[in-house]
Amino acid sequence: HSLMIAFKKGALLSLIYGNHRGQDAIPDVLLFTSGSYSFSEGLVGRQQFDLPSANEFVEMLRGIESGTVIVPKADMAGSFANQERLVEQVAAMMVDYVGPISTVLCEYALDEIGGINSSEDAFSFVTHLSHEIDDQSDKEEFSSKAKAIVNRLK
Repeated sequence: HSLMIAFKKGALLSLIYGNHRGQDAIPDVLLFTSGSYSFSEGLVGRQQFDLPSANEFVEMLRGIESGTVIVPKADMAGSFANQERLVEQVAAMMVDYVGPISTVLCEYALDEIGGINSSEDAFSFVTHLSHEIDDQSDKEEFSSKAKAIVNRLK
């Protein structure tokens, strides 16, 4: 499939992937792990869709949009002091191993472990995420880097 993204004066105007258009195309686009691209100037059509801003969309593509990682604020008082920073940093690093879906995987991992309330929970979070990486060498590299982030933020 081809992905078409149209911008007008810096604003995201249109997003089409296969049969999906606008907001419906975003989940598919966020699953991309590689590809090639080209730029074309000119009129791309007049159909506009309700879409996030160009900056928000680019952050989604990077997989590090902080708003996509859900960290319950009510639980922060008694939790691992740097939970939000840990999740953001691990999600950003995990993009290299699983692509832009890393933020979604972090949300699921947080739900599975019930939040990060201690260093032990933080290491459990890392272990849970490492199971999403198929290649054993990549899994070990990710775990090592993520555990270093936990130790730095303790």
